[in-house]
Amino acid sequence: MIATGDRVRLIVDVERYPHFIAKKGSTGIVLDVNPNDWPKTIAVKLDEPLAGCEEWDNCLLWEDEEREYFLQQVEPCAS
Repeated sequence: MIATGDRVRLIVDVERYPHFIAKKGSTGIVLDVNPNDWPKTIAVKLDEPLAGCEEWDNCLLWEDEEREYFLQQVEPCAS
């Protein structure tokens, strides 16, 4: 299970059309995975700045209903 504060690596390209594509291998830290908070989102703050992602403070977001999809797109990493 992935929790808030965990470091993760993308295992697929994550597309946020038309704004950007976060490439497979990108790393970041999970800021929120708590479905009891509002709004119910999962956020991963990327380690490296990503052009087009500035509006979201360099974070990838998944809605709570996309939780299983999120878990298919990331894996825990040590660094």
